[in-house]
Amino acid sequence: MKITIVNTSDIRGGAAIAAFRLFKVIHEKFPGTRMLAREKLSLTMNVRGLNNTFWQRFFIKFRFVLEAISFIYRSKSREDWFAFSTACTGQNISHLPEIRDADLIHLHWINSGFLSLKNISEIADTGKPVVWTLHDMWAFTGGCHYSGSCINYLENCGNCLFLKSPGSKDLSYRIHREKQKLWASANISFIAVSYWMAECARKSSLAGSSRIVVIPNPIDTEVYKPADKATIRDELGLPQSTFLILAGAANLQDKRKGFVYLMEALRQMKETIPEIGRSFGLITFGKASNIDNSPVEYYPQSYLKDDYAIARLYQAADVFVLPTLEDNLPGTVMESLACGTPVVAFNVGGIPDMIDHKTTGYLAELKNVSDLIEGINWVKSHPMIQQVEENCRKKVVENFSNEVVAAKYIDFYRSLIQ
Repeated sequence: MKITIVNTSDIRGGAAIAAFRLFKVIHEKFPGTRMLAREKLSLTMNVRGLNNTFWQRFFIKFRFVLEAISFIYRSKSREDWFAFSTACTGQNISHLPEIRDADLIHLHWINSGFLSLKNISEIADTGKPVVWTLHDMWAFTGGCHYSGSCINYLENCGNCLFLKSPGSKDLSYRIHREKQKLWASANISFIAVSYWMAECARKSSLAGSSRIVVIPNPIDTEVYKPADKATIRDELGLPQSTFLILAGAANLQDKRKGFVYLMEALRQMKETIPEIGRSFGLITFGKASNIDNSPVEYYPQSYLKDDYAIARLYQAADVFVLPTLEDNLPGTVMESLACGTPVVAFNVGGIPDMIDHKTTGYLAELKNVSDLIEGINWVKSHPMIQQVEENCRKKVVENFSNEVVAAKYIDFYRSLIQ
């Protein structure tokens, strides 16, 4: 069985990491598996990047800028510049041997000028089975990656919240109509990594009639695993007696990640109990992790790409807090649980697939800072925290480990190829 996994990058971003982990797992079972990425950053064999020459890199940047400009001048807010993709430009990869020789094509996140709508149609026209993992909602909306409170994607899109001049037949309506034409003739099966995303897709007018299954992202439980907290803290230069809160994302300034809610929670906690400023600590990782005027002791980390280095942060922390406002199946939650570190997050999206309330962590009411504080205190004062940590590890091993997820993917691949 020859599978080709396609993603804009091999290791940059949450979807890329998930696709890359799946590639490695499937490649172990089927050595003919390949990964095709516009931007290859790893040194891994059997991953082909399309950024090897000067001209390849030039046109990658050109298409990225062209794609961005096609939306920026229509955008209502600068904060939303990359929350919407027009897929107006891209490159034809259907003739490449990784596509031509494959038994099945598995698309992941393909935006930022990598594949246009036409390019996706060209892949479907090869006649090979095409699987598309839904890392966000883009495949079944008129262009947004997450729709927020908008439900227009259930019918035709239009009157888009991201556009400065919305209308019944605006850009989102036109993209939705174009997808409708292309998807109707394309034999694409969708994989949702969370039950929430599957439900959104099934209700949508674009993907609702397609085959949709739920298979989570895998995680290497031999990398992300519990370790001696005291030893790790010594090695990282972190205090032993401090209650350490970890927060991280690809970009903490992304308003969707809700980092401001954690900062507000810490400020309120310090106002109520001033000594929290000395007994609590905050570790952050990811882009834009440096913050000013932290209410508690602050330990910013760099943008980490190495799984082992990231795992050490989870192993050192007492709790991981992710106040995301809208998310699919964030890998950070899974990574933390695999390391035996409880998670506090808002009860939204696919997060309940991973967090069992007051068993592996705490699910707070969306945007409720008081409830977020309650969750942090629940972990801090839990009389049997070791049992909670064991529950975290067990949840991941039984549901998200490489072996469990790979078996589901292989069964699904075989059903399509046969």
